[in-house]
Amino acid sequence: MSIYRRFIRYSKFDRARYGKKILNFLATQATRLSGTGTGSAITFTNATNIVNLTTHGYIDGQGPFLLSNSGGALPAELDNATFYWVNAPDANTLTLHATEADGLAGSNVVAFTDDGTGTHNVLVAAESLDIFAAMKAGKTARDVKNLTSIDNL
Repeated sequence: MSIYRRFIRYSKFDRARYGKKILNFLATQATRLSGTGTGSAITFTNATNIVNLTTHGYIDGQGPFLLSNSGGALPAELDNATFYWVNAPDANTLTLHATEADGLAGSNVVAFTDDGTGTHNVLVAAESLDIFAAMKAGKTARDVKNLTSIDNL
């Protein structure tokens, strides 16, 4: 290999190009895996904007989470395609927040006006950092691409 080709191959441009590819891969896989896990059944109490989940084990600011519903509908103000972060006032209840900072502070609680119908679940959403951590721990890009559930991440 010539010196010129070696220079081009290891240049800042080359590192930036591959860096962009890995960032795109991480984002794509995070989107694909978000909400694919088993989740936990929840109920809503609209009078206090509380999500009920017995012995949830979550901490303030944890997330992002997605909501799902079967056999009915989520409360009108909630969406199954929106990321939520939680604040955990106690071991059995949560409040939903639009940002991690709000979840940590317990401020700007997402309000809802009904309890919804059917069966509701809270699902873990994946972020690029979750995929990166799995790859850093030994999973290959092929392993990540073959995953069908975030539970296996």
